[in-house]
Amino acid sequence: MVRSEVYNRSMAEGKISAFSMMGKPEPLFDLWEHTMMVLGGVEYSDNTNIAVWDVDKGHSLTLTTESFNMHQVAPDTLTYNRPWKPPGADEIPLFSAAHFSRHPTSGKSYNYVAKLKWKLWGPEARFDFYEYSSSPGGQITDRKVGSIPTALDDIRIIHAFSITENYLVIPRWNYKFDFTFDLSMMKKLAYMCEAFKFEYNKPTYVDIINIKTGIRVQFTLPIQKGVHGMNSFERINSQGQLEIVMDFPTLTDPTALDLNKHCLFDIFNIPILTDPNYLYENIPWDTTLRRFIFNMHTSAHTIEDFPQSWRTKDSAIEFPFINPNYNGKDYCFAYFQQWHFRTEDMDLMKYDLCTKKAITWHEDNKHVSEPVFVPKPGGEAEDDGVIVAQVYDSATEKSELCVWNAKKLELIARYDNKVQVPYTVHGSWYDE
Repeated sequence: MVRSEVYNRSMAEGKISAFSMMGKPEPLFDLWEHTMMVLGGVEYSDNTNIAVWDVDKGHSLTLTTESFNMHQVAPDTLTYNRPWKPPGADEIPLFSAAHFSRHPTSGKSYNYVAKLKWKLWGPEARFDFYEYSSSPGGQITDRKVGSIPTALDDIRIIHAFSITENYLVIPRWNYKFDFTFDLSMMKKLAYMCEAFKFEYNKPTYVDIINIKTGIRVQFTLPIQKGVHGMNSFERINSQGQLEIVMDFPTLTDPTALDLNKHCLFDIFNIPILTDPNYLYENIPWDTTLRRFIFNMHTSAHTIEDFPQSWRTKDSAIEFPFINPNYNGKDYCFAYFQQWHFRTEDMDLMKYDLCTKKAITWHEDNKHVSEPVFVPKPGGEAEDDGVIVAQVYDSATEKSELCVWNAKKLELIARYDNKVQVPYTVHGSWYDE
């Protein structure tokens, strides 16, 4: 993977390697090269790496973006194995979620494929959701769980969704793809930010699909902007009614700035990334941790905001991670990257949803990637464990792996990476 022409060219020019799905990369590639990155060829597959997932019980690691073309690498050496098109990516596939979801008890993986299907009267669009299982030999099979039909002019991007014991919880935030069937189609497929727009004239939708029956219930919300979810779980309220709870870091006010002024992924391009004034003044950062409660009996919903008890408040709170043993269950603690757009520092933050208090770890010039919670074997408390994250030092241009106590965010170990690992976002942990 890291020997491809895309990677070598980016590194030779000292630029950030391109995302395969979004924006105009640094350095700029021509239309054909970028189209190949989207469609997925081995030589252009470097950047199919927004997230890493174990679909086939340790036989390989699957590297994903929104592209339905994914790639698998050997788990021990990270050498390239083969491309992988998820079962279900038939008809005319458009994209998938960059993040699989894992069932809290069965361990099965879930994702979707957005598709077009041609009818006599023209194309129809829908999201088909699949459950992926693996045999001991690594053979992956799929089962269609349910579908969400959508209008051609309102195909939302579902970057990630969550799962409870019995339901898929699918937020369709207001970012959508504008697929107009004309001569601009090829360019939009290559530079998808050309088609990536925030929809101000329609509400946000949350669809909840029963995993067993495929029955879907849709809720309509005021305009919201979120990306990565904290957790979802089921509970019974005081009236004996089933509620689905979904927690997300969201933009406090999506109308404060024009979200169509810049592509969402522009912030990863030079020189924007290195200009904090530009980021602070042009990129929305004000975050609210928000709880959405959906009553499956009455079809009503409520929204609750957690207080912004962190300092400083002029920062983006994102990339949430919780104790994986609490996925799909009621919980208290979530861990985040806290990005200060004024200083470019990226801190580690812990938020207690039960006491509504936050604590933060900070060092000047440090940039913490997505924090990963590793549970303590035999631990009893929810925050018994450690936080592991990649930390880049922009002053020394060195990087290290850091380990914190998950209770108080006390730094307990640092490991020199020996090689420079630049700022990255997502992280994963896999037991041996």
